[in-house]
Amino acid sequence: MAANLNPIKNYGFAMKTLLGSFTFSDEYTTGGEALNISKYFPKGVLNVIVLPKDGYIFEYDKATGKVLAKVTDADPGVLVEVAADTDLSGITADFMALGY
Repeated sequence: MAANLNPIKNYGFAMKTLLGSFTFSDEYTTGGEALNISKYFPKGVLNVIVLPKDGYIFEYDKATGKVLAKVTDADPGVLVEVAADTDLSGITADFMALGY
């Protein structure tokens, strides 16, 4: 069975790509850390892909503009958010952002 494809259409604006990296703070906040890239995408951010690093999986929350850090739980395949106040300052994660 084929996956459903939901393409995002370009309505006359050139889509931009931003490649970069960011370093987490020494006190992770529940709900994620802000990734302020709106100045690069004045017409909106479509998505941000953050590569996994050092056992952490990252998820961009478009609604809040934050990156959540997750780790595997005791149950295989289950991801849970990193505990508040965890020191992630040694983590520099690479990302690719798409927007207009």
